[in-house]
Amino acid sequence: MRLSAVRLAETKVRLADLMFPSQRVQIHRTRLAFIHLENLLHFAKIDRDGRVDGYVAAYLPDSVALLFFKCGEVATAVAFTEAGRTVVSIASVLRDMEQEMERGELAFCDAPMEQLAWMYHSCASAREPKLVDAQNPETIFPALQHERFSGVLELISNGKVSYFRFDDGRFVNGYFSGKAEQATIAQHVESLFRPGADGARPQVAASVFRPDRDLPEQASPAMIQN
Repeated sequence: MRLSAVRLAETKVRLADLMFPSQRVQIHRTRLAFIHLENLLHFAKIDRDGRVDGYVAAYLPDSVALLFFKCGEVATAVAFTEAGRTVVSIASVLRDMEQEMERGELAFCDAPMEQLAWMYHSCASAREPKLVDAQNPETIFPALQHERFSGVLELISNGKVSYFRFDDGRFVNGYFSGKAEQATIAQHVESLFRPGADGARPQVAASVFRPDRDLPEQASPAMIQN
């Protein structure tokens, strides 16, 4: 499958490169055609092991859609597109996935509820893009400290998405895509800005938003009509 060249709104980041943090990968990214969607969506009813918090990332030709799960039940959905980010109906995501079985891809990951809420509100809430100095990208952290910023910084480096929560300019906690298990947070941050083997600097995009612990539910799965 040829990956889409569509880029995330206001950035140079390709949608196809987006990768979100996870506690555990249940299904590594693979073609939608290989996945039995009904079994995936209703696995919590089949096996108690399916009662997890997490998300499905659907990589479609013109978007990346996220389905959020609470205790194994689909709760809500968002989409990243060339035009921006938005909350979308669960039914519309399922319909798009079914229509793009041959071209789409899917990953299914466990994640803590706090992270899921941040992922949701990075699309549902007002975001403020932050300029990243291409020569000194790491200066974004002292700037937030100086501002005494309270909220979440979303940092995307070559598609890898990381979230950093600050309170009055102080780092509190976060969730990080691509962080090596033994790496410190400082080492991970350094890696986000490190040039590649060819000397090219990574494509970095940053924005901030106010977090919310709540992950709204659109409807019970029994009410979802494909």
